[in-house]
Amino acid sequence: MDKTNAHSPRGLALATMLLSIVLLWPAYLNCGPFWFPDTSTYIRGADAATVWLTGSPSEWSDRLAIEPAEPVVADDADTTAQNEASATGSAKSRVVPTQPVISGRSIYYGFQLYLPMRFLGPWAAVFLQSLIVAGLLVFALHLLFRETGALEKRGLFFGSLVLLALVTPLPYYTAMLMPDVYSGIIVLLLSVLLVFWSRLSTGEKAVLLIASGILATFHTTLLLLTVTTGLLAAIIHWPLRSAWKPLLRAAPVLIIAVLAGTMFDWGIEKALDRKPVSPPFLSARLVADGSGSAYLRKTCSQDADRWALCAHLDKLPLESDEMLWDERPGKAVFWTAQLAEQQRLSAEDKPFFLHVLADDPFGVIGDAIRGTAILIGSYDLVAFNYPDFHINEISEKYPSEIGEGIRSTLAAKKAMPVAFIGWSTLAVVLVSFGLMAAICYRVWQGRETIARGAWQVTILLLGGWLANAVICGALSSPTDRYQMRLAILVPLAAVTLVAARQRKHATINGALTA
Repeated sequence: MDKTNAHSPRGLALATMLLSIVLLWPAYLNCGPFWFPDTSTYIRGADAATVWLTGSPSEWSDRLAIEPAEPVVADDADTTAQNEASATGSAKSRVVPTQPVISGRSIYYGFQLYLPMRFLGPWAAVFLQSLIVAGLLVFALHLLFRETGALEKRGLFFGSLVLLALVTPLPYYTAMLMPDVYSGIIVLLLSVLLVFWSRLSTGEKAVLLIASGILATFHTTLLLLTVTTGLLAAIIHWPLRSAWKPLLRAAPVLIIAVLAGTMFDWGIEKALDRKPVSPPFLSARLVADGSGSAYLRKTCSQDADRWALCAHLDKLPLESDEMLWDERPGKAVFWTAQLAEQQRLSAEDKPFFLHVLADDPFGVIGDAIRGTAILIGSYDLVAFNYPDFHINEISEKYPSEIGEGIRSTLAAKKAMPVAFIGWSTLAVVLVSFGLMAAICYRVWQGRETIARGAWQVTILLLGGWLANAVICGALSSPTDRYQMRLAILVPLAAVTLVAARQRKHATINGALTA
């Protein structure tokens, strides 16, 4: 039997189906998918758009104010049609969310959850997510093995999938109804696309580009990872004097994401006569670290209306999540504010950051470095045992039947055994770095050779892992979830070098060729 049969279309399809089933083992153990406090926002956004377009509400429409269309004076036939449309809740009815529309909660990811959930329930949504993750992972890893000349290393190919599915955080994030799981996937897709561009077929390029473009619409972090991966690929390509090519190849992904975001903002403004509100994440981070609070105490004493945050000076400092989402008196700042104040806080976010950076550059940069270091050293899955505030919000955030299902899970009972994956992930990361160091040493000794393309993919994977820590460590409060969702990139980098190992006399054409 030909060992490469595992890489035939039928073999890859079978591997995808099996992996999509295995990846959900944490959901089986939990007796349901994992919900995050933001999950309902994604789903309700998609539901609001569906109701606005079709006039067909669902169980998720309980927080929508559906205003019937105004009656129109017309002949009897037109009046009858108008009354029937109003009675059935036609698309002409005005749908108004009872809470602010938040920018960054992608309606596109919301539809990935909402459509299967509306017709088949939460399990359908998480099965679809698992199928997407498995399909993209198998496809990208197949291309990686093919282009590094390692198709015959079938055991390494399937062993890598088993490793990722059993002892890394990938299955937990796959089973979580959040776009987090796609952070590592998009870096992998872009790395393969940008490094092996000239050796991929038109169809393969199209799949990687379209998939990456869609994923980049799911969250701002995914868009930022696209940018950093493209820039890093350009730096790698710089010695070849064509650094612009990786940037040009990544451009369609950025265009898709930017156009999708612009369309969403335009749609909200057209429907509600106001733009979505972007939470002041930078301001919250600076206030939590202390440099922002210190700057406000100096500035607000001279001009009490200089910044919107001056009105909340007596509450500061606050933790980032408290400042953004807390509703308790004495803690509430952003979420419970009037729309005009929310818009001002949002508009002042970047200017406030720049002013604080100018006032205390070493403090801001030091806090960013500290946050990055914390993320790199974080190997916990605390989000998969729900905190008390999340449990207390179940009745408010979710329809009753879904809420009852959430309360029955191990995560709601704080009984998910997550410690093992935390320790196994740390072990996998350390072993992967050790293995890569050993391979580098053997290459340095001249005992082995690695194709240029494999080196480039390894650099992009590790670069994406590090870039995420810098982005999230600098722009948000360091939370274990932010870095654990990309932990798979480190073993994937090690697998890339292992797959590409050849004896000294063997050579393989590199990549990033013109």
